[in-house]
Amino acid sequence: MASALKIYNHTICPYAQRAMITLKELKLDYEVVEIDPGNQPAWYKEKVNPQNKIPALDVGNNTILIESLVISEYLAEVHKDKAQLLPADPLEKAKLKIFIENFGNTVTPLFYRAVRGTDEEAPAIIESFINSLKGVNNQLLTQSKEGPYYLGSQFSLADVALAPFVGRFFLLEALKGGSIPNTPELARFHQWKEALIDRQSFKDTFAEKQWFIDEFTRRFNIKK
Repeated sequence: MASALKIYNHTICPYAQRAMITLKELKLDYEVVEIDPGNQPAWYKEKVNPQNKIPALDVGNNTILIESLVISEYLAEVHKDKAQLLPADPLEKAKLKIFIENFGNTVTPLFYRAVRGTDEEAPAIIESFINSLKGVNNQLLTQSKEGPYYLGSQFSLADVALAPFVGRFFLLEALKGGSIPNTPELARFHQWKEALIDRQSFKDTFAEKQWFIDEFTRRFNIKK
């Protein structure tokens, strides 16, 4: 019997990995259709996502959802009996979404700028990137001093949404020779990072590190 859910995915895409992690955490049945973001077939834009972006989720009944956070939140709400990925309290849910939004507006752009920047640009960008992680560290401490996840012992949508990006931070060292210092002011961040990349749903939706190194180098014409 065919699965009711069909996810359009590509391993290179951290946004697609968000949706994939959600599906894994909720232990749902689904079909995967791989779409190369650099060479999408014409039918994808025409019949699946007019924005021509990945991921997209076909939920049946001629309904397709787009945008990774929309997909993940929808699945979390519909299948909350399988895993509690969202806080029940509306205020805590709002704070969780703000954390995701702030990370996406500050940390993520700096990471990609550092990885794709020239050797001359990279050091200054990496410094700004590390400073942004100190802010993340403080936010994590405010939310839960014990950890290891954003909500403490509970794995949540904040972890789902940001694990794909945190899991790619190794590229900073692999491609630019930079590193995230293991200092006390980043201790809570490192605890969180290790918990995210050690999560089985992350491992199941990730590829070998060398694959990412090769793909980033090729797609973004990075000079190592």
